[in-house]
Amino acid sequence: MIYDFSEGRGGQHARDFLGKWRGKLVCDNYSGYKQSFAISVAEIGCVAHARRKFVDLHVAGKSQVAEQAIELIGRLY
Repeated sequence: MIYDFSEGRGGQHARDFLGKWRGKLVCDNYSGYKQSFAISVAEIGCVAHARRKFVDLHVAGKSQVAEQAIELIGRLY
């Protein structure tokens, strides 16, 4: 696992850090990575971000499967 920090949120920071690397990148929906996804970097979504949406649906009582999804995601941790 690698962690990188930059002062700004510009996409150039991500491109400079990743350089010519190709592989699978776990990240949120940060737009700075979009250009890398167009050139053979595979986007793998963040499960924590997906879980938040299920929690919102569960709290609002708008989904019959949200609680089950939260439980299943919890098993991943």
